[in-house]
Amino acid sequence: MPVRAADGTVCATVERGAVRVLGIATQAVHLVGWRSDGCLWLQQRAFTKPNDPGLWDTLMGGTVSAGETVQQTLVRETWEEAGLHLADLTGLRWGGQFTASRHVPDGGGAGYLLEDTHWYTVQVPDGLLPCNQDGEVDHFEAWTPQAVADAMQAGLFTPEACWVLSQVLMQGSGQRG
Repeated sequence: MPVRAADGTVCATVERGAVRVLGIATQAVHLVGWRSDGCLWLQQRAFTKPNDPGLWDTLMGGTVSAGETVQQTLVRETWEEAGLHLADLTGLRWGGQFTASRHVPDGGGAGYLLEDTHWYTVQVPDGLLPCNQDGEVDHFEAWTPQAVADAMQAGLFTPEACWVLSQVLMQGSGQRG
């Protein structure tokens, strides 16, 4: 993972496992996938993931690796997590950016997530079904916006997915591409 100086330039790289233990800032990307019927494609994270196991998440979420741009990560992670080629999806739109910071269980509970996240929305054409490729996802489901809102209130989503999905739901389904 890249280690960035205050001006954003990469000054070193470290193993992924050290990033949160040391509180090193990272970049991430999330993709919200709409279906034509107004439902959202969601993933349930694998129960073996070290962070937020079994919680619900956006269609795809991933960390930008050393030597990658946000766009390259968007393409790679969309394939790895959802088995979808970004080029086959329609209406890709940048939704926004936010910085998440919170304590995480890494390092025996002393870990810290500091992550600049870019999020996008896209239309998943009828007939395309997400299918995990890397073992990081338990399964996918399509939910109505109301079901998403109810599940967020019940604490069933990762904190970052809650932030992204709350923005998407406030914008309304008319913004889905």
